[in-house]
Amino acid sequence: MTPFSNFPLLAGVLFAAMGVVFVVQSWQKLYRWPRVEGSVVALVRVTVLKNPEIEYRDAAGESHRFVSRLPYHQKLKVGAKVMVAVNPDNPAEAEQVNWVTAIVTPLLMVAFGVVVVLYNLGLTK
Repeated sequence: MTPFSNFPLLAGVLFAAMGVVFVVQSWQKLYRWPRVEGSVVALVRVTVLKNPEIEYRDAAGESHRFVSRLPYHQKLKVGAKVMVAVNPDNPAEAEQVNWVTAIVTPLLMVAFGVVVVLYNLGLTK
């Protein structure tokens, strides 16, 4: 037995745990943060991809801007309206609402981690 023989099992557990944390955080943001309408004001190059810069107004009427973590796609043009989830404790913190990146991607991380763990425990064939 080598020092790295349990590495795949540990990696699977870690991957699944990270996915659970991301699902919980995303769930809280999508369902507990109020939503407002924002508009795309620019497309900003972040590494290789372009991400939309979004402007929105919080409940107090103050204007805020942020660069979305979601990459640009063909349907999203400057001037397009998007939904934004705003942190009620800090209105300057916001995220573009998107179900795929918020819920589906973290759930895939959990599923992948569980499959790796089950495989390493010999529970799959």
